Amino acid sequence: GSAQQLLDLGLLDVAVPVMDVEKASACVAPGASGEDGAEEVAARAALLVGRLLARAPAALSTRREDQLLRHIEGSLSGGRALVRAATAAAAAGGGDAEGIDKQGVERLELKVRMLAILVTKTPGALDRLTQRAPRVEELPDDAAVGQLDPEGGPAICFDRLVSRLVEIATAARPREHVAPDAASGPLSRLRGNLALLFGALCEAQAADNAPPALRGIDLAPLAEPFIDALRKESGGVQNNIGIFITKLAQNPRYKQKVRDLNGLESLHQIQLPRVEAQKAEATRKHRVETDSAARQAEVRRARSFRGLD
Repeated sequence: GSAQQLLDLGLLDVAVPVMDVEKASACVAPGASGEDGAEEVAARAALLVGRLLARAPAALSTRREDQLLRHIEGSLSGGRALVRAATAAAAAGGGDAEGIDKQGVERLELKVRMLAILVTKTPGALDRLTQRAPRVEELPDDAAVGQLDPEGGPAICFDRLVSRLVEIATAARPREHVAPDAASGPLSRLRGNLALLFGALCEAQAADNAPPALRGIDLAPLAEPFIDALRKESGGVQNNIGIFITKLAQNPRYKQKVRDLNGLESLHQIQLPRVEAQKAEATRKHRVETDSAARQAEVRRARSFRGLD
């Protein structure tokens, strides 16, 4: 497809640096503004990187991965205030309320989504970020001997990154039940992607061989805002949050916290029926795919539903 062609052309390596407004300014005409300005070019580059990364999470070189992580961390600065204001405005007047910096929230959500892809799908990214595995970078043949990264550590401080994400997640706690027309909005998507990201960190932290950087983070402050969000969100976002709360409850470090907040009851009332329905649907599909009698019965049911029989 077209995405694979762009990847084959090396566009991911080209687009990551242009996400930085300063770098993007070198790609635009002097004095350009609006749709042709550096900020808009950087925003379009971020959208492209997000789409290509979702298509091919393993396509980033270590160098570009480091560059992307540094950019994402920088983008999180000010995220708490942005999200707190947007959440308050949404509670006051709904998803279209004045005072919501929709563009700002959209861009923040995109950066969190890219980070979630890196942590959950890019091979070795979390290990490199937490220093479980060393960073290994392919060098050109003409690279000077001995010119290695003097720091040799992760691209960014993992503890500082998680602290900023926790601040944003806490600020994103919904104050009211999310209206159906806002369920796919940037604030809800932000909560869903944060839940996906924190769920992966929680699971990795519980592993026997978790590195010190992972063991040192504290996800307990997230229990209350996400249990509350579980009760107020819907659809796929609610499902992501439910999975994260389940992982918190399975981690001995946070199980009591979830229990004290009545999170287990919420999981039983909200998440369990969803999981059971998903299992039932998966079983039905498997039966239809492997059993001819079940397949024929499904065809008859579909025809009856459409009024053809």
